[in-house]
Amino acid sequence: MNGSGKRLLAVMAHPDDESFGPGGALAAAVASGAEVHLITMTDGAAGTTDEEMEPAELAERRADELRCAAASLGVTLHHLSHRDSGFHDPIVGSHPDALINVPLERLVEELQSVIQEFRPHVVMTHDETGGYGHPDHVRCHEVTRTAVESAVPWQPARLYCDVTSDRWMRVAVRAIKLFGRDPTRVGANNDVDLTKIGVPASSITTRIDVRPHWASKKAAAACHRSQGGGPPHTKHLPVWMLRILFPRETFVRLLPPGSSTLRETSFFGGP
Repeated sequence: MNGSGKRLLAVMAHPDDESFGPGGALAAAVASGAEVHLITMTDGAAGTTDEEMEPAELAERRADELRCAAASLGVTLHHLSHRDSGFHDPIVGSHPDALINVPLERLVEELQSVIQEFRPHVVMTHDETGGYGHPDHVRCHEVTRTAVESAVPWQPARLYCDVTSDRWMRVAVRAIKLFGRDPTRVGANNDVDLTKIGVPASSITTRIDVRPHWASKKAAAACHRSQGGGPPHTKHLPVWMLRILFPRETFVRLLPPGSSTLRETSFFGGP
């Protein structure tokens, strides 16, 4: 497959997941001539913010930020607007409208309707661990994989998940320790354990060069001002440095399964 005339659907859990995560690969797909659509499954209303803001107000603000980010990446946006389940907040997560409590069959049906309308050749989502264990990310993976595997009559040819190499995470953990910080307690709420993030580098099937697209990704991340305008390890760095430090984004091809020797450089090319 080449990019021209091809369609990619990215399924992410929250506003900002597309920009803080695989935004470079999405922009690369757009630049290759592919039609790229983004589905965001929740409203992001449980996201942290520096301002005192009601969930409904925060959800509205994050929707505006997401539209800004989608425009920066060049993707077409779809928003399912289920309730954000939160990370480690049992009160938020217990709400009946939280994504993790919506019946799987209903979510799969919603996603399949988009698949049949858009007919993507490739679908991409979070990995089965949710990257850092966020329940909405895990749910998003479950819904997407089920929807793709059972989609009829149109079935996407490929399914990918966004991953981080455990080699890179070991470097990040050592760096954080040098600054006297605890790598098991990072993030805005000190609730992310970096030592549990990452997949074996040998399992990565797809490495996409995002150096030409860092400006677009950084601009998209900056749209999410309520979430800090980008991950702490990238938002203050100039684009030229980001291109050197983070030249590629990495993925595992789930369908059809990729072998340990598969080395793709595009969602549409390679074996």
